[in-house]
Amino acid sequence: MVQEFEGKVQGAYEQCKMKILFAVDRNTAEILKEIVLGQLIHSPQAYYDADIGVEFARRLCSLNTREKILTDIETWATTSNPDDALGYWMCGMAGTGKSTIAMSICKALEEKDLLAGTFFCSRQIPECRDYRLIIPTLAYQLARFSNTFAMSLRDILSVNPDLPSKYPECSSQRTLN
Repeated sequence: MVQEFEGKVQGAYEQCKMKILFAVDRNTAEILKEIVLGQLIHSPQAYYDADIGVEFARRLCSLNTREKILTDIETWATTSNPDDALGYWMCGMAGTGKSTIAMSICKALEEKDLLAGTFFCSRQIPECRDYRLIIPTLAYQLARFSNTFAMSLRDILSVNPDLPSKYPECSSQRTLN
């Protein structure tokens, strides 16, 4: 009887110990992630859903418009075909709807929990026209989206803490290697 009780207590102790260790590990990872994110100067106004004021407001496509291109881009973004391009390039003159299409795609991908990061450039908003903020802003958002990316970024920044202040070519190359 005493041995049975002792076995139950020992089992409960082991289970409790594992839960505590798991919680400490998870909390430590979150703390480290926040430290990494604190090192990155980023541009919250460049996020697709940032409140940038009425005069600069980004808009979604009107209902039942641009359906073909929206479908094409969403299919490209949600299909994992290794033969597909790694980027989707839209070009056109100012005012032709590139940002509106991008806004609509961002919203659709976010609704599916597939949007990891965005940077909307704007001549009118200083931090949205600063090329030096593009990579750190995307890295910040990717780290928020993915713990795996956050831990890799932590490792990279521990070796090279000044990386976010380097030229974009240098910082992107070192981050990707």
